[in-house]
Amino acid sequence: MARLTRLWNAHWYGNLYLKKPSSAGDSGRKWTWESVFVVVQGHRIVWWRDERQFDEAETPIGHILLSGHAGLAGLSPLDLRELRNDEAERTVNVFGRGCGGQQKVGFLTMDCNEKSLLEGAIIKAAEDDKIQ
Repeated sequence: MARLTRLWNAHWYGNLYLKKPSSAGDSGRKWTWESVFVVVQGHRIVWWRDERQFDEAETPIGHILLSGHAGLAGLSPLDLRELRNDEAERTVNVFGRGCGGQQKVGFLTMDCNEKSLLEGAIIKAAEDDKIQ
């Protein structure tokens, strides 16, 4: 925690679930929730498979740069149809520059309070003196 707050100057960090494409399972979904450790730092959101990978300074498995056209995205009609009600109220969609250009990712929080804190950190990171 000390490294996250002092060295990384993290706006927010914690365990979430990342919406990942997969083959249709029992639920008929073509995606699944994968557990990840997320850090909102500066103008970016970075995630690792777990906290251990972060602690061991392994390469992150993904990131979104919150510059230019970036920020929070609402749930699409497809999202609303695919998500259960309890998931929809805890899902945070973020868009920005990813590894392959403009990208949108979905994170599932543990509860609505955590969702609110995460959204606040993303808004702050996206609005702070944008980098172009």
